[in-house]
Amino acid sequence: MDGFDFNSSEKADASELQRMIAIEQQKAQFQAQVHNFTEVCWDKCMDGGPSSKLDSRTEICLVNCVDQLCIVFVCPCEIHNNSTTKC
Repeated sequence: MDGFDFNSSEKADASELQRMIAIEQQKAQFQAQVHNFTEVCWDKCMDGGPSSKLDSRTEICLVNCVDQLCIVFVCPCEIHNNSTTKC
């Protein structure tokens, strides 16, 4: 077929598909982690029910909570994946 190697084309397609699946799995894991961070920080920082506006204490608590969780969970993953990444 005009020098077209069907097997190598199939292998390339399968490899690309596997790469795309891995990327989507990483995105899903990241989204799940963000959801988990949100839930943990919400439970920790929110006193009482939701209101129309956050007070400054609650806002600071949420920001610090998320920052700490990101340092603990995200940075080690980035360092593992890329040795040049610094926290």
